[in-house]
Amino acid sequence: MAACLLAACFGPVSANGQTELWGENGAAWQPGSPLPEFSFVGYHRGDKAIPNPEPEIAVTDFGAVGDGETDCTAAFQRALSAFRNSRADTE
Repeated sequence: MAACLLAACFGPVSANGQTELWGENGAAWQPGSPLPEFSFVGYHRGDKAIPNPEPEIAVTDFGAVGDGETDCTAAFQRALSAFRNSRADTE
């Protein structure tokens, strides 16, 4: 099924699973080809690492338990409201 789909979209598929449009390891790809080029996909085109900021607020500070049984919806709502309010003060 996948080979048929590839053949319909990108031309015949060889025995090793490569299409004429893509070639082996992308060797047949050309900038004007209909096959999209994804090398710049990602956060800041891949030029920067995805940030990993420290948490600014903890739902456990607002009553969340984290035991897998307790409904902590209200604690999450309080934490979200507190976070929203803390951001409104800085804008």
